[in-house]
Amino acid sequence: MSGTTTVPEESDTEWTQEDTQELLAAMKTIAARQKHIKGTYLKALKHVDWKEVAFDPFTPEACKNKWGDILQKLQKIRTLAEILVEAEDVISNPLMNTKIHPDHPKRPTPPNAIFCEENWVSYHNKYPDIGRPTLFRRLANKYQALPDEEKAQYEKKFNLATVEYKKKKEEFKKQYESRPNKKRKKLSDDSTDQMQEEEQTEDAICMPPKPPFNGYNIFCKEQPMTGLPNTAYTSVWAQRWSNLTDRERERYTFRCKQMKREYAVKLNEYLKTFDQEEQQKILKANGIKTPKIHPDHPKRPIPPNAIFCEENWVRYHNMHQDISQRKLFRRLDNKYQALPDEEKAQYEEKFNLATVEYKKKKEEFKKQRESRPNKKRKKLSDDSTDQMQEEEQTEDAICMPPKPPFNGYNIFCKEQPMTGLPNTAYTSVWAQRWSNLTDRERERYTFRCKQMKREYAVKLNEYLKTFDQEEQQKILKANGIKTPKRDVKTKKVPKKIPGEPKKPINANIIFCKKQMVLFKETFPNSRERFAKANQMWRKLSYEDKNCFIQEVNENMKGYSMQLQKWFKDSEDEIFEDCNSEQEWKMFDFEEDEEEEEEDDENITFEMF
Repeated sequence: MSGTTTVPEESDTEWTQEDTQELLAAMKTIAARQKHIKGTYLKALKHVDWKEVAFDPFTPEACKNKWGDILQKLQKIRTLAEILVEAEDVISNPLMNTKIHPDHPKRPTPPNAIFCEENWVSYHNKYPDIGRPTLFRRLANKYQALPDEEKAQYEKKFNLATVEYKKKKEEFKKQYESRPNKKRKKLSDDSTDQMQEEEQTEDAICMPPKPPFNGYNIFCKEQPMTGLPNTAYTSVWAQRWSNLTDRERERYTFRCKQMKREYAVKLNEYLKTFDQEEQQKILKANGIKTPKIHPDHPKRPIPPNAIFCEENWVRYHNMHQDISQRKLFRRLDNKYQALPDEEKAQYEEKFNLATVEYKKKKEEFKKQRESRPNKKRKKLSDDSTDQMQEEEQTEDAICMPPKPPFNGYNIFCKEQPMTGLPNTAYTSVWAQRWSNLTDRERERYTFRCKQMKREYAVKLNEYLKTFDQEEQQKILKANGIKTPKRDVKTKKVPKKIPGEPKKPINANIIFCKKQMVLFKETFPNSRERFAKANQMWRKLSYEDKNCFIQEVNENMKGYSMQLQKWFKDSEDEIFEDCNSEQEWKMFDFEEDEEEEEEDDENITFEMF
């Protein structure tokens, strides 16, 4: 026997349900550490260390391949953590997720698809210029034109594959139906009381499932779709929904609202078992948004037409019970519009009184909120006034500067007077006014925006100086500020030595410079001038370009002579000054800040 040991192949060890669950558990722990990585699952998957995931008797490569099999049938436009949650549910409940389970047998391909697979290579080589859909259509037509005897061969293959598929499907069902019963027997043998207690505690602390998004989702779930292909589901649901009356649709909407209320109650009960920080983490992890409006904030008064609708709603609803809420509200609104001005004035007066009351309550609410931090300050000032002044100064110094506008258009929109216009018309009015501006006026707004961004960068640097590097990263991440990737964008340009002759410009730039002088009045914007000149250069023939190329050649001859003369004069000085390799490297590639300009939208700041 030789001293070498044989490594078992991947095919020798089969994956059981317990092994797959262990794999998902290991990946879940890694995904929990990768919460800072935003975007789809692909980004997070690149950072997964498969050696850390692997466990006996499976290699990292085997674990990676198994995850590929699981991922194949799952919806992928999500984060890695979200995909893992679904994958865990699929593996633990295989019979409920047969369509996306990796071990579930694949349906056999139909006869025409078998014909296409067998003849695809020969036809693809014969017609390489034809696209895949067209080639597939041709093969499908060719199959339809085959005689019945030849078609029977492919149908026979399909029937054999169907029998094999049904067998594998039955084996899959038997394999996974027996598993949960075994586990339950083990638990029941120990003690039935213990199992009941565990189930009760699990139900008590369990996160409630999210309710449907709207009434249409409830309707779709309740529809019987037996005998219909999966591809026809959406169209059938839409058709059946359109056939419903307004009253029936409202019932589904009402049920959805009721389910959402019940969900809110259960969610509050569940969150009460955690502290405030844990609650925020749970809500963020499950994508649940908390309302931004404070519960004590006064409610806005309803407009005059809504007051009229509220007062007459019950009477009209009893008179027209078959009409939906939307149509009834529209009828009442039209009735209000048809009222004489004297009657309208009554509702407008009610609205004005409610508005005055709302403003009073709003002011009281503001004073109440503002008075809270002042109480704390008084306590500090009683101890020492100097201490309070110092704290105020430090508060101002370490305050996070507000973000500047995104571009000049945002500044323009903020400065526009919009009194007397409805909110819905704002965007169109801004766009119209912006288009009426001259290029000069637009450039002024852009310049102001750049200036504000520079000021923001300076203030942000001062603010960040008060923290260490880790804290800086946390602050930048929390506020969604991206650090510029300078290594990617910046180019290393050789720094010019004092006295070195300047290299002449190429033919294209000579031509563009001359044309830009001529276009100065026609195109005030420098970018537009350069674009126009560059476009003209492209259209020039070789003979027209030749005169500019000859001019460049003459300039290059003069430049080479000047360079040789300068090199001879400065050679001795350079070798005297540069005594070490480190000093000599000064003349090698260094960053030229004047040549390279950062993108205006990326705000640069230093890290301390």
